[in-house]
Amino acid sequence: MQIDTIENALLSIAVNPVLKRVIKSFDIYCPRDGNLLINSLKAFLGEKVELCEKCEKLTENIAKPFYEVGSRLLRVDKDFMHKQFIQDQYGEAWFRGFALMMKGIEKYGIRIPFTPAGPFEIVWNYTFKCNLKCKHCYEDAGRKKPELSTDEAKQVLD
Repeated sequence: MQIDTIENALLSIAVNPVLKRVIKSFDIYCPRDGNLLINSLKAFLGEKVELCEKCEKLTENIAKPFYEVGSRLLRVDKDFMHKQFIQDQYGEAWFRGFALMMKGIEKYGIRIPFTPAGPFEIVWNYTFKCNLKCKHCYEDAGRKKPELSTDEAKQVLD
């Protein structure tokens, strides 16, 4: 039996039911405050967030203690997180990625390999005809591939 199989079995019995229940308790969308998963993390990282009474209680009594225990167990550098999530120009993307990760744990539990609730990134290649050969790009314009016409591309967006 593989180690991953054993770890997944142990996680699914001992850890995942508790994690799923805790995350589900504050994975809510408040009509006034928005996404509590994101807002509670902002509050945990020290950002001032105005919350309704219900969201404030969930944040203080469940979410923040959960983040505190999780960050200690995983040895997360809270200052680094603050810089990445709050101060960085792409902070909102970090928050969305974090929420996606938490929703994956809520839905599937902790598994090896990890399964998020959705894709972290969606890439739409506008054309296969590019031949710039940028270092960061994984596209190859070698042979001709079928492409959408301009009208078809506009239809996809609508």
